[in-house]
Amino acid sequence: MTAEAVRLLREVQDRAELVPVTTRSIEQYLRIGWASGKIPGLAVTTNGGILLRGGAVDRAWQAESESAVRPWGRELRELYGIMDRRGGFSRCAIIDGMYAYAHYSTPVEAELSRDFLQQKTSLGVFCTGRKVYAFPPEINKGAALERLRRETGAEEVLCAGDSDIDLPMLESSDCALVPSAELAAQLRNSNHLICPAGMPFSEFVLETVLKRLD
Repeated sequence: MTAEAVRLLREVQDRAELVPVTTRSIEQYLRIGWASGKIPGLAVTTNGGILLRGGAVDRAWQAESESAVRPWGRELRELYGIMDRRGGFSRCAIIDGMYAYAHYSTPVEAELSRDFLQQKTSLGVFCTGRKVYAFPPEINKGAALERLRRETGAEEVLCAGDSDIDLPMLESSDCALVPSAELAAQLRNSNHLICPAGMPFSEFVLETVLKRLD
């Protein structure tokens, strides 16, 4: 976060509802220190599986997510066992009961693990940097965004994302904000804006939101 991004973040939070949507676990999200000094009232963690209200888990949202995961529970546990036996990671776990995760020492090792695991499961397997994730079909940020729309009654939703895991959310948004043409090329809709070269992505996102509010 640049100093300018912190300033813009404060303004955005004063004028719009900012909702973090992250693959982080509940515990990881709650460790975030907000540079703006203002903690968002709503936050979605666990790749869409958990909604936090003021830092507390929304039990109704959690129950709906658990119901969506239940048909995939056996396969999720079996894949976790495969990941665990294969080894090579610094950490491997089932996160908040919703998805499997492993962290490797290098991106190459993570990519090799993803390629191996994709042959072993019908779950969605993704690799970002040194991390590998395996998600049940309904535990994705796009499904979470549709639930958020119903929850908040939002008239317009802008979403920012920078990885393959963000694609369902970006495609469900009214306007997707992305850092590169490469990610934009993967979107199935054309309603997106690409960050100009040399501009910090955080500043681009926040400035774009403020322009839409004017």
